[in-house]
Amino acid sequence: MRIIDVKVKPYEFSIQPGLKFDVKIEYRAGEEAIVGIEGWIQSEDDKVLAELREQIRSRYTPQYLASKYTYRDNEYFRIETYGTELIALLDRSVVDYLEKARLKHPLRRVKIDVILNVKVVKSLTQITHFHVIHPEKIPLPKVEVSTKHGRQPAEGFVLYKWAGEKYYLSPYSNLWVLSSSEGKFLEVSVEVLTHKIEIPSDEWIAEFAPKLGLGKYFIVEIPEGDEIKEAWEHIKKAEECYRNWDSKGAYAHCREVGYLLDRVIKERFGKDSFVYEKWSRAYSRFEKLASLDLHLEELKAKKGILPDEVKVGREDVEHLLIVTKALIKYAEELLK
Repeated sequence: MRIIDVKVKPYEFSIQPGLKFDVKIEYRAGEEAIVGIEGWIQSEDDKVLAELREQIRSRYTPQYLASKYTYRDNEYFRIETYGTELIALLDRSVVDYLEKARLKHPLRRVKIDVILNVKVVKSLTQITHFHVIHPEKIPLPKVEVSTKHGRQPAEGFVLYKWAGEKYYLSPYSNLWVLSSSEGKFLEVSVEVLTHKIEIPSDEWIAEFAPKLGLGKYFIVEIPEGDEIKEAWEHIKKAEECYRNWDSKGAYAHCREVGYLLDRVIKERFGKDSFVYEKWSRAYSRFEKLASLDLHLEELKAKKGILPDEVKVGREDVEHLLIVTKALIKYAEELLK
């Protein structure tokens, strides 16, 4: 028994955010039947995120158990696929945890492990090979047996053939007697199955984020250059501060980017050049934006501003990061 495929989608029929997992499990029909599934999902760092519950399905494919050593073994015992839907309901802390883990991934992917406890009933039975020999074939006296209609002649004698021989076929179905090599007929067990899932960044942003309450994203693709590597290193550190919600750290690294770029442009072209004139106009706006976190106390004292309103939010840091990346790209193009 093994998981052969898992597809995950947002689950939209719940008040809470949720994920739906379409699962396909390969099993040995005839020998085993799946009677229940439950489990959980966990993060890449082995943190349990949510329970998985099997959804009640409107259309259910019947399963069966069979006994070995008949002419129908090839028909009854075969590899089949069990398909089901499992639902995981998520609270807000889990959604935030997945998003933070995604932002740390080099390709911004969401990675989830699916662990299933599959309850299985297994058949240990086999058909006993009884064969009828008619009395006239054996030189024995006539034998009678008692029935509800009185004493009647026996139809035949029953001989036993060891069940190791497959493809047994008897013309008398009522001679198909069940037996077991160890006296056990059924076995109930639990199979533990695991499967790893990776959700690409574009799919998560386009399909999952809006339905899980993370909001809609707009994507800004700014090719990362290699002219000013130190500036991009500051960006990585600023993004790490943002993920850990260290707004002052994020602002500090972005300001360092501005200082670095201004120095490089000035050294390359000179402060009286037209290139630096263009640059200084862009940089002056950036410098004012990137210094917001340094002037919060001054703004609290400013007339007309309520002190409780003076704070840096995620939207401020997100805006700063986008503008800082654009500024680096602009500087690199000027240097070319």
